[in-house]
Amino acid sequence: MDDEQERWKTYDDRAKKYVLVPSTEVEKTIFHKNPRIWSALYRGIVVEPNQRHCLTGITVFDGEWGAQKFPRSRHQARIGSRLDSIFMPKYAADLLEELGSAQVISPEGPDLYWPPTERPGYLVHAHCWALLGHVIEGGIVRIELNLDTFVQAACHFWKKDSSRVSDYEDRIINEISPDSDELSFDSVESPESDGIPPVLDEIPPDSDEIPPDSDSPSTPYSDGISPDSYSTSPSSRKKEERFFRTMRARDLNPLFVPKLEEAMQRNRIRGKVHPHVGFGNFPLHLAILIIDAVIPAKYTAIDVQNARNLLEAFRWTLPDGYWQKRCDSSLLFELTNLKKTKSQMDWQALGLDVLSRLLIEDKSTNGLMNRERVLLVMNHIKKRFIKLL
Repeated sequence: MDDEQERWKTYDDRAKKYVLVPSTEVEKTIFHKNPRIWSALYRGIVVEPNQRHCLTGITVFDGEWGAQKFPRSRHQARIGSRLDSIFMPKYAADLLEELGSAQVISPEGPDLYWPPTERPGYLVHAHCWALLGHVIEGGIVRIELNLDTFVQAACHFWKKDSSRVSDYEDRIINEISPDSDELSFDSVESPESDGIPPVLDEIPPDSDEIPPDSDSPSTPYSDGISPDSYSTSPSSRKKEERFFRTMRARDLNPLFVPKLEEAMQRNRIRGKVHPHVGFGNFPLHLAILIIDAVIPAKYTAIDVQNARNLLEAFRWTLPDGYWQKRCDSSLLFELTNLKKTKSQMDWQALGLDVLSRLLIEDKSTNGLMNRERVLLVMNHIKKRFIKLL
């Protein structure tokens, strides 16, 4: 990849240029400089004249609802300005605002692959699409082979079952603030009318998505609205602060959990691994019972730290299988991949790190809360998808 293509990772639309890069490269990238850019990266799903659905490549949504240009090949990603006139006739299909229609306009005449006709279109976050590959058996390949059925399943969810997402969000915000049982997402007016990442949704009439060239990833919203704008009393201010903390959690990329990636890298080990050590004449099953008691099903950060101290003091190393079972969560497909590949890990150290990451107060800042919310949507769509196959 040349220097121009490599620079796409520090995307700046002011250059009024674009570059085509492999879509897999974009899907694997964690945007450390501007972490919220992920929410501006979309694929399109359009209906061809024969009524079959077709997946496009990735484009950067530029903050203005109009004709968005997508690479025709799902293997390409277009990073950069939509204003140049060269890209359109060569690589792109348009998604128009009206009814989410797609239309090709080529100065060179009709295009054999994308005939100049309007057809319905849908948007899906590029990273959410990649996440689907970890949810549905057979991965993205199976979804693309049955794309018509998948669209049918997704549309059914948004029309019939999407209220379950709101119920989940109410429950989560109350887990963060258990003293405020009455608090829900309806108790404070949000500046963002539709915060649900469009796992598959029709193009909305307008959006307050983050502008890709934002220089302040820590700002909750692109319009600069903060909890201070809504405060009327100490009590309501407290509720609003919790609300906005949850809203900020929804901005985090559900595909990547950087702290989990760091923990896995930190706890990789090389060489021979001992299954368990340090027990002497002390029965292993009793050591496991003790750790189970120290870290119960509903635990706190203090419980995890107490377990660390105990294990270090007695120099106990519990079997890998114990920690793998303790960390067996549908949220953590990364750990499932580690077990499948039989990677050499210090599972005890990793397990303690993971248990810390699964705490509700940490989930709201590390991306797992948003992943849990998005996976809730995906699993409902998955059930319908499998049923329709």
